[in-house]
Amino acid sequence: MDEEYKSQARPARIYGNKPVISMESGRNLGNINDIYIDPEKRKVSGLGISRGNFLQKKNEIITADEVVVWGEDVVLLKRTDVIRDPKDVSDFEKWMPLGNKLKGQSVVTVDGSRVGELDDIFIGPKGEVVGYQITNIKPEYENIEAGYGLPRNCIPADSITSMGTDVMIVDLKHVPRKEDVSVEEDVDR
Repeated sequence: MDEEYKSQARPARIYGNKPVISMESGRNLGNINDIYIDPEKRKVSGLGISRGNFLQKKNEIITADEVVVWGEDVVLLKRTDVIRDPKDVSDFEKWMPLGNKLKGQSVVTVDGSRVGELDDIFIGPKGEVVGYQITNIKPEYENIEAGYGLPRNCIPADSITSMGTDVMIVDLKHVPRKEDVSVEEDVDR
């Protein structure tokens, strides 16, 4: 994947409560209430959507391969008949919801040092995870530079070695860091 393509990635948080629209019918099929990640493939596997009113709200799933466009304002699907009950989706039990499983998860290095906690993921235009934003980051890991136009303290997706239900393990050996301007250099200017 080239750098320009990855620079189009958006934080998953912008998709919260966004409408999912069928291009076939122009209908709003529901609003996104969670994004699911396949920890083995490290990609978006599905969208949780809610439909109905607060008395009869239904939570259902749309698999990520049905998404045509991950737009800034809406997510577009080619067809209308793609909504499934979670129990009817193969491997759904392996998926991890960003909202209540991944967000806040500890991030540690392959050397066993705590880096911080997962705050958000960055999704590319085709639904692939391109980066993981870290919060509550330890000072020695500040200024991680994922590149691709991603914000500071974002780890590139290819640096993740393992993603489990409790901890995400990262290899930061090849992840560049933006060097801070030293105090001495600042005084000389």
